[in-house]
Amino acid sequence: NYSTTIHEYATVCFGETYTWRGVTYSQSGSYSYETTTVHGCDSTVILHLTVLPEVQDVEESATICYGETYTWNGKQYNKNGDYTVTLYDKHGCDYEATLHLTVLPKSQSETTIETCDSYEWNGQVYTTSGRYTYSTTGANGCDSTAILYLTINRSTYSEEYVTVCYGETYEWNGMEYRQEGNYTVYLTN
Repeated sequence: NYSTTIHEYATVCFGETYTWRGVTYSQSGSYSYETTTVHGCDSTVILHLTVLPEVQDVEESATICYGETYTWNGKQYNKNGDYTVTLYDKHGCDYEATLHLTVLPKSQSETTIETCDSYEWNGQVYTTSGRYTYSTTGANGCDSTAILYLTINRSTYSEEYVTVCYGETYEWNGMEYRQEGNYTVYLTN
């Protein structure tokens, strides 16, 4: 009868322990256990234990615009916050992954204008009262909407025909006139 040597192999994640033949191990190494065979010969069993290196936790930051969603590890997120999930590496060891999500606000401005005849706004000339919107990209890279509440008042035009005798004066809108002609004044209605 011969003595025997048996090799056993085990792998555990960092921070875990391995119990073998009544003894608990937490570090990589080779550990032996001496016994005898059924025939009374020496028998050695050697444990080759590998403790895998620590898997570092992962942090990720992301920024989205209001109304968008961010997909991370198979889930969708659309609110400011920190989100943590437990993941497993190729050896089955767990680690934490954290997402720091920032949701940028949408930008919206409102302007009220009352003017005469026409109004130019963002390169467009408007001649009718109404509510107008203009969409663009804001400084933060997100959609920006400007709203214009426009009231257009119309200018008026009137003509007057007056006849006076020679040598007389005619007072009109604070001025005196003595000569025949066409005169124009600009007033605010």
